[in-house]
Amino acid sequence: MLKRRQFLTGLAALAGSPLLGAVSAHAAVTASADATAIPGASSITDSLGSIWTVSNGVIFRNGQTVGNTYNVSLLLWYGGKVWHSGTGGQFYVLTGNDTWVQCNDPRVAIPGAVGSFYGMNGHFDYAYTPAQIISMLKALGCTTYRVGCTDDPRQLNAVAALAQAFENAGMTLFVLVNVGLSDSSGNLYPNEDVAYSTARAASQTIASTLSPFGVTMYECGNELTRQNATVMNFTYAGTKVTDFNNTNWPIMRGVMRGLIDGVKTVQ
Repeated sequence: MLKRRQFLTGLAALAGSPLLGAVSAHAAVTASADATAIPGASSITDSLGSIWTVSNGVIFRNGQTVGNTYNVSLLLWYGGKVWHSGTGGQFYVLTGNDTWVQCNDPRVAIPGAVGSFYGMNGHFDYAYTPAQIISMLKALGCTTYRVGCTDDPRQLNAVAALAQAFENAGMTLFVLVNVGLSDSSGNLYPNEDVAYSTARAASQTIASTLSPFGVTMYECGNELTRQNATVMNFTYAGTKVTDFNNTNWPIMRGVMRGLIDGVKTVQ
C-alpha cells in the first residue's frame, strides 16, 4: 500500500503529464471580447475555443482555411459570430457548413425605411371589444395589428368583427392564416396533395370573409418550419438540411402552397 507521502509525490510528478493535462483541455473557453478585430489583435478566439488568424488576406481557423477567402482586410468577432470584409468593403458572416454569406457591417445600425409601421401582436379570443383594442393600440401609437385564425367560424367571425372595426378606424389588420400540418384530430396530413387542398380551402374561406373589410395582407402559416413534424430536434439551429424532417417536408410544402394559392384565388 502506498504511503501518503509516496502518493503525493507521484501525484506531483503526474501534474505535468498528458494524463492530467487532458483534464485541463476541457476547462471553460474564454472567447475574445466582443468586437475584437484583426487588424488590431493578432488572433481571435471564438466561443468554441478555435483560434482565428489572417495571413496574406486569407482566413485561417486553427491553421486551416475556412471557405474561400481572399483580400481580407478585416476579421471581426461580434455578437457570437465571425465576420469579415475585403478590400472592396463588402461584409460576410460565417454560417453553417463554413459558408460565408454577404451581409452588412453588424456594428452599424440600419435605420428603418421611410414608411415603416409599428404594430402589435394579438389573438382572436381576447375579452376586449374591437373598439377597446383599437383604443389601446392607438394609445400606443400602433398602426398595424397581427391576429391569427383558422376557418373555424368562431375564430373567423371574431377576426371579421375586428377587420370591420379596423377598416372604419383607418388601421391595418395583418391576418395570420393559422393552419398547421395536422387535421382536427391532430393527425399529420397523409401526403402533400391532401395538405395542399385542405390548406387552400381554409385560406380561401378566410380571405373571402375578410377581403370585404379591407384586409389585404396575410401571413400564411405560423412557424411551420419549427413544428414537431418538421424538425428533428428543437435545439438544432436549422441551418442544415439534416436539421429537418425531410420525410414530412412535402406536407409542410403542400400546406404553404395551399395557403398562398387560396388567398390568391380571392385577392
